[in-house]
Amino acid sequence: MQHAKKYEFNSAVLKAVESCAAGRRKADSVMEECFPTGCGFSRSAAEAVLLQWLRNRMLIDAAVFSLCKKNPKKNALNVLRAAAADAMSSEGTKFAQVVHNWVGFSKTKISGNESGFVNAVLRKLPDAVEKLRRSSGSAESLAIKYSHPQWLVEKWTKQFGAEKTLEILECSQTPSEVFFRVSPFPQASKLFSDYAVCFSKTEFENFFKLKGGFWSRAKELLKSRFFYVQDPSTYFAPLQFSPMPGSYLDLCAAPGGKSRAIADLILKNGSAEKSKNSLLVGVDLPERAGQLAENFSKIDFMKAEVAECDILDGESLSETLSSKNLPLEYDGVFVDAPCSNTGVLRRRPDARYRISENDIAACAKKQLEILETAKKFVKPGGKLEYSTCSIEKEENSEVVHRFLSKNKNFSLISENILLPKYENDGAGYALIQRDV
Repeated sequence: MQHAKKYEFNSAVLKAVESCAAGRRKADSVMEECFPTGCGFSRSAAEAVLLQWLRNRMLIDAAVFSLCKKNPKKNALNVLRAAAADAMSSEGTKFAQVVHNWVGFSKTKISGNESGFVNAVLRKLPDAVEKLRRSSGSAESLAIKYSHPQWLVEKWTKQFGAEKTLEILECSQTPSEVFFRVSPFPQASKLFSDYAVCFSKTEFENFFKLKGGFWSRAKELLKSRFFYVQDPSTYFAPLQFSPMPGSYLDLCAAPGGKSRAIADLILKNGSAEKSKNSLLVGVDLPERAGQLAENFSKIDFMKAEVAECDILDGESLSETLSSKNLPLEYDGVFVDAPCSNTGVLRRRPDARYRISENDIAACAKKQLEILETAKKFVKPGGKLEYSTCSIEKEENSEVVHRFLSKNKNFSLISENILLPKYENDGAGYALIQRDV
């Protein structure tokens, strides 16, 4: 019992590493399960270790295997993975202290003999990691160094060039910043001024970066309707959409960050009086509608409705909208399409190990189907905005141009792929207009 209490942090981190290593589970759900509210250790520290491992999974494994005459047993390997990630993420903590802690834990978790093996490997691990980091710039060495699938490194090199690919890979290894978006209300600016010390400015209008150590204070802002935690990349498609007061349908809308951006832009681009009569309808699957409804409840300056529906079934969507006495045609339809997430691998490092080359093709097929459904709800002369958090041309320009080739009554206004940078994630977006 004494050991269990002492090593509660180690046990939770190890369980999280084991869960992520065993299958295609998302890190968010693993962290909720392994690091519950009220646990007897620092949740933020445990999350930092898991994310560190996910960002360096291939690098850590390659370093461990280079130090072993034969592959370690699964339990010992996972302890080494967790311990290596803890050492990498422990700022201000001596490496020897981290090693000592995990070796002590391994004696209780596996065996005395294996703990000696764990100790020997961990002591040599920094040099093995550094050697791999100094390796040449081949696709294989880059894949290991930056813990990305080799096929993706090769694909990006072909699509963006070696220099841009290296920038993307280096960016993906840095922890994501937390950004607050401030809504365009006079009350928002006044309230924000009381918390300005918590933030630093960014190059993006109305976006502020949270400073370290201020989360507990700054999160109070989220209780109001004026603030939303949101990466700047998620704002570019709504900004291109440029909605004026009118009626808008947002498909695949959960969790609702882009929906709230659309609502704020309607208010910003028109008068408060006209915005009151505007309509925003967010649609997503029933299992995703809960958080969407919570975010829509804060859009109280215009009409905002949530509809639960499988949007790939166009007839079902029409029936759902009709049953709620909602329009079947809109001034604009916004599609935040499901995608491979290759633009947000810094924010979601676990996604690197879930995607395959086949997934990109599968996403593109579904995205085109969603656009075919979305077109039915655009008024003549209305706008259709297509958005992804992927940087793959197969999921962006190729989907859009296949759609346009089949639908001659729609025209492309503009399109863009934004590559990941330190100040923003990656994204793709295109503005399409239906002929009058």
